[in-house]
Amino acid sequence: MKKNIRWQPETAQSIIYWSSTFIILFLSLILSLENTRPYWKSNIIMGVFFVFLLLGLRRSFVLKKDAIRIKYAAFWRDRDISIDEIKEVRVQKRKVSLSFATGKEPFVIFVNRKAQQKLLEHLKHPMEEAIKPSSLLNKTKDLVE
Repeated sequence: MKKNIRWQPETAQSIIYWSSTFIILFLSLILSLENTRPYWKSNIIMGVFFVFLLLGLRRSFVLKKDAIRIKYAAFWRDRDISIDEIKEVRVQKRKVSLSFATGKEPFVIFVNRKAQQKLLEHLKHPMEEAIKPSSLLNKTKDLVE
């Protein structure tokens, strides 16, 4: 059973990405208003906008039985993370931080409350042979009700 959870990166990165995406849209609309008939340059720029829109909406977690697949806007950066690799989970109002056993810097994402609950439920109740849920529950910190 797979579940998808949409996520956004840090607030500043999200604002920069979505602002530049909508600048492309407005540029296309301005170019199309300059002409009385369809204009091929504005159509090409509108196509670029739709590519950036689809890439921005592509960011998600795919929750699998014993792993989590992280999909980025940059499709070549996608990666699978085993639940065994997750050392610590920190939850704040809209932010989830995952620390890994390999010592890499924490993976910080912004998701809504329902998505946080889905992610925590998946981490609490994975397949029994993948990880012991009690050990992960002890490592969960800063849960805000």
